[in-house]
Amino acid sequence: LGGTLPNGVLFTGPPGTGKTATARALAKKLGWAFLPATGADLARDPKSLDKLYAKAKDLRPTIIFIDEGDELLLTREYSSNTEGTNKLLTLMDGVGDRVHDVVWVAATNHPERIDAALLRGGRFTEKVRFTKPSAAALSKFVAGWFQSRDVVLSSDLMPDQVAAVIGDESIANAEAVLQAAVNRAVSRREEPMVVTAADVEHAKRLVLSEP
Repeated sequence: LGGTLPNGVLFTGPPGTGKTATARALAKKLGWAFLPATGADLARDPKSLDKLYAKAKDLRPTIIFIDEGDELLLTREYSSNTEGTNKLLTLMDGVGDRVHDVVWVAATNHPERIDAALLRGGRFTEKVRFTKPSAAALSKFVAGWFQSRDVVLSSDLMPDQVAAVIGDESIANAEAVLQAAVNRAVSRREEPMVVTAADVEHAKRLVLSEP
């Protein structure tokens, strides 16, 4: 019908908001190959970009995922690794041989620092913003997380209360707190194993407090 796949998709947002998990889930949902790499490694060894792209073309359809892409995507005016950025621009342009079923997905915590050339049409033109969950979304996640693991909460503790204790955190941090709370409950060696408000409070201090 005349539509096209994006050549590049940029995932932006704070750490722990699900950028990597979403890229993996997208590839799985589509049934595409998934080739992950880190921006720092690719910036240090630009030749590895050629190898990565060659492998993607062999496996296509493929999603190439550049995790923690800031070092590779950094504007060249302030970067010491311009060779890697230049190489990425060349590969994304395709030099007349663009492969339409190889899609680049890059994750960054600092979209304001990305080289402007990478944001031009035909490169990372699609942007997806990741945010921390709302209170309602976090409460739903907490309830689902406990239910999927058959974890029993004390009678005076509800998922929305757990979410309120966790506060304005990413899903990754929230999950770490929930697991720490369960671990504390397990360590008491009581039957039945019940997670209490004290477990959650202790877990929050353990996971989220400054070192």
